[in-house]
Amino acid sequence: MWICALLTIAAQSLELELGPVELDRFHPERATAVEARRGGSATIHVAALPPSLNTMIESSATARQILYELHESLVRREPESGEYRAVLAERFEVHDVVRLKSGDALYGDAREIPKGWSLRASGASDELLELARDDVQSVALDTVYTFHLRRDVRWHDGHVFDARDVMFSYACFRDPAVRCDRKRYLFDKLAIAEQLDAYTVRFVFAQPYFLALSTFDESFTILPAHLYDPSHAEHPARSPEASAAERARLVNEGPTNRAWVGLGPYKLVSWSGDVLEAQRFEGYFALEGCAYLERLRWRAIADNNAATNALLAGELDFLDRLSVDDYFGSRTQGASFEQRFYKGYFFTPALSVTVWNTARPSLADARVRTALGLCFDWPRFIAGFYRGLAFRVTGEQMPFLAAYDRELQALPYAPSRAAELLAECGWIDRDGDGRLDRDGAPLALTYVFPTGNEVSRTFGEAYQAELAKIGVALELAPRDSAALSELLRKREFDAAALALALPFESDPEQLWHSKWAASASANRSGLRDAEVDRMIEALQVETDAGARAALFRALQRRLYELQPVLFGVWAPRRFAMARRLRGVEILPFDPGYRARKWFAVDAPR
Repeated sequence: MWICALLTIAAQSLELELGPVELDRFHPERATAVEARRGGSATIHVAALPPSLNTMIESSATARQILYELHESLVRREPESGEYRAVLAERFEVHDVVRLKSGDALYGDAREIPKGWSLRASGASDELLELARDDVQSVALDTVYTFHLRRDVRWHDGHVFDARDVMFSYACFRDPAVRCDRKRYLFDKLAIAEQLDAYTVRFVFAQPYFLALSTFDESFTILPAHLYDPSHAEHPARSPEASAAERARLVNEGPTNRAWVGLGPYKLVSWSGDVLEAQRFEGYFALEGCAYLERLRWRAIADNNAATNALLAGELDFLDRLSVDDYFGSRTQGASFEQRFYKGYFFTPALSVTVWNTARPSLADARVRTALGLCFDWPRFIAGFYRGLAFRVTGEQMPFLAAYDRELQALPYAPSRAAELLAECGWIDRDGDGRLDRDGAPLALTYVFPTGNEVSRTFGEAYQAELAKIGVALELAPRDSAALSELLRKREFDAAALALALPFESDPEQLWHSKWAASASANRSGLRDAEVDRMIEALQVETDAGARAALFRALQRRLYELQPVLFGVWAPRRFAMARRLRGVEILPFDPGYRARKWFAVDAPR
């Protein structure tokens, strides 16, 4: 079974228990079955609305969260089975490619035989071929993906969805002028992409890739070609001679990025100030079993305390940013709260980290980064701030996966050792002012974090005090969502608070490979290391799960030596929710739920 995580506190320690997804797990009346009904609405809290909903170029978790309801993908990984299910495709096929010395490439199901290879060709003929070993140059298993698209899918403006939309979107990912560096690495692995007919597309990977199918899930943001491609016959401002630069500009900056037209069960109807509202799309191709609520609203409130006040005032129906004090405190206890709300927690593949900008001269040495990591008392912070509800982590893979090295010990709290390492790197107090300096400049860093984020602010204040003890200055610099995104994109920061919201299984290339160190990618630290690159490239093509897990663990150890980020904690998201909402699934991927499954028990029949 696919899993969700549960925390239990026993003998002042945390134990991780794994179990199946459970419906309405924290609802006080979960034992009472309630019939799903259509109607009603829900208002969901977000810290900030993104500047755009185009997740081809927009990397915010909030944009992805909203598009879970407003958009669809070719395939989706199901939480119960872990298997990929066709969504926009009615079906897909996976085949092998046999490349002949003559230069031809054959697709089908290959099998090695004594004298060479047999190949049952894909397509209408289903012909069985026998190929002599001397005629075969190479065989790549499970590298050909053919998608047969549904013919009943409509964009929210009523336009037909077809293969042209898929191929246009793929071309955008490959266009260097499109600002999609955080995802481009996925599509660089494809050798061939072709449209076979109006409803069939085929993609061929250059070599086996362990997450090949994940390339076609939510990562592959499909755009409506008729709204983004000026050469499209039905574009509102059609220009058959439009340049590639104009197409890229529309993808990067076009009005549809905010006036989103998607393929999901909800369509955008308004976006005004801090509220985005969507309505059930009656033209959705699979309304059965979802989109019970008539409307979904996402309301942005940056300050978590203000968000809790809004919840208690009845202005929000769901808030997953309860502070530890509020989760355990009086504001979420008693009859007044319990008559209207309930609370719980859930885990998603999201870890807190402090990213170091390794391009900064003061942070270029791994010994400096390690020293800074030795200056924070994590056990004390977890016990105090989180009330014990958090795990310390040493890598980005989920701690219960085989790819995570549980034997790797986290950096201890050792400020004396930190001072020694910094002295080795030339950082000493030369003038007796209590601050470390080198080449006439003090060791002074700026820590940027999201405005209103209580965790980052509290951590920053505690870290600032600890670093000051050894002579390192840390300035706290809260920034709103847009400003923070821009600083990260341009790498204009020393240290930054981030949450790594990753797929359940993640490819480490986007975070650590040198090829993305100079671009606006997810390699925020700008890490460059040949050994890390080699490890990533090896595990990407390793199809044996056990061998791949061993490579992941080796990579984790190498990254921990380099310390491009200070790994923090894996903590549950503490939520409060209106009791009138049912059908809530706690899922093991970001954001941890799908609002399309919720329904209101007080909706009129």
